[in-house]
Amino acid sequence: MQKRNVLIAAGVAAILAAPVSSAFAADVKFSGRVALDLVFEDEVESTRSLSDNGTARFQIDASQEAGDLVMFGRLALDMRDRVKSDGQTRFGPEYRDRYIGIKGGFGSLQAGRMAGVLKNAEKDPYITTFLEARNTVAVGGGKYGSQSFVDDLLQYSYDFGAVGIKLQYNPTTDGAGDSVNDAAVMFTGKLGGFDLWAGWNNAGDSDNDNVKVGAKSKFGKFAVTAQYEMRDGYEDGDPANLFGDRVFLMGDLPFANGYSGNAAFGSNLDSDDTWYRLAMTKALAKNAKVYTGVTFTSADVGEDETLFGVGGELRF
Repeated sequence: MQKRNVLIAAGVAAILAAPVSSAFAADVKFSGRVALDLVFEDEVESTRSLSDNGTARFQIDASQEAGDLVMFGRLALDMRDRVKSDGQTRFGPEYRDRYIGIKGGFGSLQAGRMAGVLKNAEKDPYITTFLEARNTVAVGGGKYGSQSFVDDLLQYSYDFGAVGIKLQYNPTTDGAGDSVNDAAVMFTGKLGGFDLWAGWNNAGDSDNDNVKVGAKSKFGKFAVTAQYEMRDGYEDGDPANLFGDRVFLMGDLPFANGYSGNAAFGSNLDSDDTWYRLAMTKALAKNAKVYTGVTFTSADVGEDETLFGVGGELRF
């Protein structure tokens, strides 16, 4: 423990010793996202309100040159209502990302709260909408899957030509004085027209490892994504969205006049549940779109579920 603290202190001292920039102010960028969905759920024959299924985000990114280095930071807030219309509590407003970092010829080093390496590795275009694949039997949810963010991480990333690596580790201790030891790694790259990724985390230093391995390629305008996900720890009756190995397949095809279609399939190989999606998006402008679609979950145990809805999104 003492040796690790010395190394961390030495790293901080090196950052403080970096050349001071002559620039007067940091570059600051404000951005955000507002989206709302109206969804009908057949299982309970209910129509969900806009506030239940909407999402809003506000984000500040800043950077400052410091000689040969660049210091950067991000503060992002989830601005959704904390209480649903039915009185149940929910996430937000709360922090999403909250980190600071420095980058240069050595790569990039950052620390704070940030997305884990497995979060949306599959790049689902409908993430954060009612059509999303995450938190279903197609793509695992949970803090160490494609859901939420992880506190107190150190992250180092570097690109070796066409191959990128991202390492994450939590060096802190918990209330009992035990090391947290969150650890993760992600490799990305390009090979022969394919975008490739392979990532792993130790699920918060538990006995359950999480892994994603996938590829994406374009055939003309048609894009195809395939991913295999390993989620240890499944036992009969466990939530199929959290545990169990699974496959995810997705095809995306742009049409004329800003329209695009999307079809996706996923299956939890341990629970034998399956999930399907058909969706259509209309781009109204560069940062504005509307979408509609349907998802269907076939459950080996429990009730099947069909969701149908419409939604809209504006980014700024």
